[in-house]
Amino acid sequence: MKALFFAAAVLLTSACARRDAVQPEDDSDPAIRARIETVIGGRRDLDLRKVTIDVYSGDVVLSGIIPDEAQLKTLNRLIQRVPGVQNSVNNVVVAE
Repeated sequence: MKALFFAAAVLLTSACARRDAVQPEDDSDPAIRARIETVIGGRRDLDLRKVTIDVYSGDVVLSGIIPDEAQLKTLNRLIQRVPGVQNSVNNVVVAE
């Protein structure tokens, strides 16, 4: 019986500790930009060497040149899914 009580107390304590350890999402512009860079970084299907990404109060501004329309659509889709992104302004030109 003591073992059961002890196990329940440990589980309850660890559950409470985990809930307190959860931090609210950081919606600062640098944090949003870091999340965007994490999502698009290392993607072989995107050539973003000539694209800049800026964040102002949760609004993302894309500027530059991208090789084709499919990559632009993929980039826009990925950015819209990033937590904290309010809107995106697309100033990217597709190379011809």
